[in-house]
Amino acid sequence: MNYIPIRRLSRAVFASFVILVAAVVTAVAAGCAQYAIFDEIADEIKPKPAKIPGSLSKIVGQGGQLFVANGSLWRYTGSVWEKDGRAPSGIYAVAQNGSVILVPESGQVWGGGWGNWTRQDTSWPGRIAGIFDGPVYNSVDSTGTYYVSGVTSLKQIINDKSASYFATPGGLYGSSGNLAVSGYNFLGVLDGTPLGSVAVTSNGYVSINGGQPVSLGRSFTGALAVDSRGVLAGLSLGYCIIKQGSGSLTTETPGDKSYSSTIGRVRVTSLGVAGDVIFAAVISSTAERSGLMSFRNGEWN
Repeated sequence: MNYIPIRRLSRAVFASFVILVAAVVTAVAAGCAQYAIFDEIADEIKPKPAKIPGSLSKIVGQGGQLFVANGSLWRYTGSVWEKDGRAPSGIYAVAQNGSVILVPESGQVWGGGWGNWTRQDTSWPGRIAGIFDGPVYNSVDSTGTYYVSGVTSLKQIINDKSASYFATPGGLYGSSGNLAVSGYNFLGVLDGTPLGSVAVTSNGYVSINGGQPVSLGRSFTGALAVDSRGVLAGLSLGYCIIKQGSGSLTTETPGDKSYSSTIGRVRVTSLGVAGDVIFAAVISSTAERSGLMSFRNGEWN
């Protein structure tokens, strides 16, 4: 009878045991990876067509309501968006002034109120190029010079305006026309945030209360809003939250469910908050998804 030496047997058993363990580990890892893939698929939500389609104006809020235009004027009062069939056509910008929403149309300014609009005469030269809360008109004359109503010395294109600042391609200006920060293309500004007055630039800088800009390395679009998490800022893809860290500003990517498969795939040009609902004006590579998206019940759609 032939006997296998104990040492040889131990080595053979040990080798078999190692192979078995490796096989089990590989199977478990594959299973975990498979579950991770299933989790990702479960979190994937196919984006729905935009609630209000097309190229949207800035979203503005007034008296618990939100307004936006896509050629027509729309209003959100807490449940659904409704269209004003009596507003002038071709609306491309909306602003607020007390109880009156002012709407440029064909370079003119209209005011009055929901369902009852009249043309407002202005003494400013040329065609109205933009209108901002206050209201402030940005008009351009035949020579291409821009004028800002109320601040004759500020001959700048206005990208955005708050009560305290003008955001322009040439810098951040105070409400009286004084240059607060130069050398940056400011796209958006928002007063009354937990951080103070926040202004963002095209190359990823943020200025607080007209102070020296700080680079946060984000591709800001100028869209700004506030919710319970902090200052929301639109990006070329998605949005982020600007917060005050330990001694410095920081940003974080929201933990919204399906963020990467919905809002994280589109350019966010404006943001509005109504209660616990966030609205975003977006530009998508898919035409039917360009327009208005909403975040409610923990999901974007």
